[in-house]
Amino acid sequence: MMPRVMLTCLALLCIGVMPGVTHAQQRVDQRYPVAPTASIRLSLIVPMATVRVIGWNRDTIAITGSIGAGDRFAGGVLDTKLGAKFHVESQRAIKEKKAVGKPPWLELRVPARSRLWIKGGGADIDIREINGSLDVSIVSGRIHVAGAPREVNAEAMDGDIEIEGTIPWLRAKSAAGTVTLRGGGEDIALASVSGNVTVNGAPITRGRFETVTGDIRFSGSAPRDGALTFDSHSGAVELAVPQKIQADFDFTTISGSISNGLTGARAVGSGDIRGRELGLSNGGGGARIVVRTFKGAITLRAR
Repeated sequence: MMPRVMLTCLALLCIGVMPGVTHAQQRVDQRYPVAPTASIRLSLIVPMATVRVIGWNRDTIAITGSIGAGDRFAGGVLDTKLGAKFHVESQRAIKEKKAVGKPPWLELRVPARSRLWIKGGGADIDIREINGSLDVSIVSGRIHVAGAPREVNAEAMDGDIEIEGTIPWLRAKSAAGTVTLRGGGEDIALASVSGNVTVNGAPITRGRFETVTGDIRFSGSAPRDGALTFDSHSGAVELAVPQKIQADFDFTTISGSISNGLTGARAVGSGDIRGRELGLSNGGGGARIVVRTFKGAITLRAR
């Protein structure tokens, strides 16, 4: 009797249905020839996934990694090789509304000049060395982009967004997550409802930065013909700029405070410390920098 039980358990284990044992992962290892500027779409129909994307100088998509035993990976390349579409889905996880087994993990190597579109529920997405365009959207998790894409559009509900590099055109927004830019660009717009927005790095020609309750921290500069706008309802706005920046500043707050550590100018409206408005010109004037809050504090200092 005992040998029969042992043999049965061994058989169940081999086919992955042994009670209490996690289903084995499925390996993914596929390659597809594509055009160097192909449009590539990836849909993650799973509660959580980890995706790493790396740009390379080959006209090939290489996809490796692993997915759960109950997950399905599908897709391919169009006949013209100008486009490719892939997706990972888990019907069981969607039905049970929770992760089942180990989350999928994928690494995609794609042509550096390709146009990449990724959409997922919960996902940790890391993208590097892409020179084309990126459009990434998640519900929760994290989006990280490093390099110099031509344009980036990143959106998250509860997830954080982190961008590193100089991006000509960038749009990034999150509802509850933080949005961070370590770099600069020509046309930048960053926003979060309750998370913080942080900018640290290279000059930004045109920028718009918004929060509702989150703080905005900007450490950088703008060229003389630049324009930067900062808006927050109750979050604090802190600007650290070069001492000799050529710019015109226009600060307005309803019930917050204004602190100027760059020049000797003081806010007017409610005394020297608690103020309503402050306008000043530095270095002969130039870039227009506007800050508006309802009750958040505004701070200007030299970096």
